[in-house]
Amino acid sequence: QLFKAQFEVAVARHPLVYILSAKYGLVELDAVLDWYDQELGKSKKYDEAWGFNVACHLAARHLRRGPARLTFYAGKKYVEPVRAGLKEFDWNVTVVEPMKGLEIGERKHWLKEQLR
Repeated sequence: QLFKAQFEVAVARHPLVYILSAKYGLVELDAVLDWYDQELGKSKKYDEAWGFNVACHLAARHLRRGPARLTFYAGKKYVEPVRAGLKEFDWNVTVVEPMKGLEIGERKHWLKEQLR
């Protein structure tokens, strides 16, 4: 339910949306994935490599376009590794987290309000 609401807000507000997958990294909306049961936050080494991989894919797709504003509707476990990975690039990128610091219940409420 939380993911669905995050996705709906992202699609309603932004012309280009990707999904962050703990297993597959940066995923385009038309990708078809096999089911998996994996999350971040269990291995610091994996999370760091995952975040760098996501940052590499973002940079490869968008770095040449100049400054960027990336809005994340994900939790800290997903955003922080990507933020760390982005520091490896000479790229003027602003990371926006509209739900930063909100607990899950607060996130659900905030998302519901955004969809009104």
